Amino acid sequence: SDVTNYVVERSDNRGASWTYVSMGVKRTSLRITKLKEYAEYLFRISAENRFGVGPPLRSNSVVAKYPYDPPSPPGEPSVSVLNTTKESMIVEWTTPAQDGGSEITGYIIERRERTSQRWMKVNRGLIKKLTIQTTGLLE
Repeated sequence: SDVTNYVVERSDNRGASWTYVSMGVKRTSLRITKLKEYAEYLFRISAENRFGVGPPLRSNSVVAKYPYDPPSPPGEPSVSVLNTTKESMIVEWTTPAQDGGSEITGYIIERRERTSQRWMKVNRGLIKKLTIQTTGLLE
């Protein structure tokens, strides 16, 4: 007899107990939401037809997390001596050694005065280039 639907269950305690995710899945894929980030899960899926529910297929252990990680820091900034005045300077840096598996979308630049603990943003939006001119400096 043809499969009429699938029953999907999950366990967050290594299979000691199971919770129904859905009992009427018509397709062979399902987006499961409301998982705890970095929690470990097991899933099991059973096919159902007009004669009943078959034995489950149990997944390997899966950790719920985004498929990407944050990037590593950019390369150490350098200041262009030729373009430095008492009120502005050009700061350059290199791309991070690791992008975390996703394209770098931009950079946030911050500065602070030597005597201050407070960092202030230099740019309002993300900087796509590897250089920025910062102005309003104090001598």
